Amino acid sequence: MIEITAEVLDSLHYEPYRKVGLVRVRQLMEEDYRQRQGIIQTLEGPSTFHPGDYLARGVLDEEWVMGSGSQMEGYVLLDGKDDEGFVTYRPVSILCYACRIQEPFLVKRANGLVLSGKAGDYLLHLGDKGRIVDRVVFEQSYQRING
Repeated sequence: MIEITAEVLDSLHYEPYRKVGLVRVRQLMEEDYRQRQGIIQTLEGPSTFHPGDYLARGVLDEEWVMGSGSQMEGYVLLDGKDDEGFVTYRPVSILCYACRIQEPFLVKRANGLVLSGKAGDYLLHLGDKGRIVDRVVFEQSYQRING
């Protein structure tokens, strides 16, 4: 199993992709924090959250945390709240760089949590950090940009 350090992150070969998968989002509240003890179990491992952050669900109902900042830039709202309080967004201009990792790997978060990727999962390069995306989720949520 390889560990994705800052040096490894910068040395990988990335290709451009556009996000095309819909995202459902709702704000996390104090009650969510108590029920989940401040942790969302993602496909890649535990991720901490605070009230005011957002819970996102993707194409396979996989969950992840989005900070309370302006992370919905590049998305357009499609409809109002559903029965669970989620609203649906469609990506408009979400571009990223990603590479497929051919062996199991780990990414250590700044908060000390360790996320794990399986052989074949994708690693998105986001500034100075990497985000793991499950292969099946990635292939249903992103489209390679040719050219």
